Amino acid sequence: MLEQWIETVCRSAGWRAPAPDARGRYRFRLDGGLRVEAGSPDGRTLRLSADLGRLAPGPGGDALLRKVGLAALARAGTDTGVVSLDARRGMLCYDAEHLLGIMRAAEMPLALQHFLDELDFWAELCKTG
Repeated sequence: MLEQWIETVCRSAGWRAPAPDARGRYRFRLDGGLRVEAGSPDGRTLRLSADLGRLAPGPGGDALLRKVGLAALARAGTDTGVVSLDARRGMLCYDAEHLLGIMRAAEMPLALQHFLDELDFWAELCKTG
């Protein structure tokens, strides 16, 4: 199912489909340097992920965490994804999941577009820190 999603989205966007890595994940590099990873941990769920940036130690990082936390609360009813902190890497991340089995082919590019729209918001918020 993930392969169908990748083929449909790439065809719709006019992109060349990337090859999967050893774990079956696909990586896309977008304009502006953002990278999106698409994978399916169980063969039924599409997981889209992107790194938003490193969290600086100290007061600047604390202020950014508060800002992101408040924005996440405000957007909780509308965003399909979640912002998290990967403490091991010190990286803020944005992830969203969709059920592949109920997604029609026409909805596949829309799922990516919605993720990218939300990602733009979060990336800009994290950039302005």
